[in-house]
Amino acid sequence: MVKFIVGISAVFLLLLIGAYFLPSEFSVQRSQTINAGHGTLYAWVNNLKKWNEWTAWNNQKDPTLQVTFGAVTEGKGATQVWNGKEMGNGKLTITESYPLEGIKYEMLMNNQFRLNGQIRFTPDLEANRTQVEWITSGSMGNNPVFRYFRPFLDKWIGTDLEEGLQKLKLLAETAPTQNP
Repeated sequence: MVKFIVGISAVFLLLLIGAYFLPSEFSVQRSQTINAGHGTLYAWVNNLKKWNEWTAWNNQKDPTLQVTFGAVTEGKGATQVWNGKEMGNGKLTITESYPLEGIKYEMLMNNQFRLNGQIRFTPDLEANRTQVEWITSGSMGNNPVFRYFRPFLDKWIGTDLEEGLQKLKLLAETAPTQNP
């Protein structure tokens, strides 16, 4: 019995030490070419009140989701706070906003995970289409357990980014043309 306990302790210790050799930083990105001008896309991504319509983080995924908006809902300084059984709680703040380039945001999830996000536009003005790249990055911190989840983040977060970009494509390609 003592050998068993020593063996389990050794495995646990190796896993704990091994976690610190795993990278703590992560970045997930997806892109989509959308047959719409950057102005149309900017109108969707710059307005947090429209995010429920195109992102994967919405009431369809979590019917208990409650979203509250700050005094500013568009552009730099716009905020939204959410709470739901599936989505947990969090806050999203647009930190930078440029009509030709896209937006950057900071997201705090469950009061402990800070993510940086960017939705970047590369417009093709002649063809009236835009390459949209959505990037989410962050750190798993010093928690050894979280570091073991890092390899799964590309699939977990990436699936949500892909879904959002597909919905954005559908909405933007059927919306009237807008220019900033």
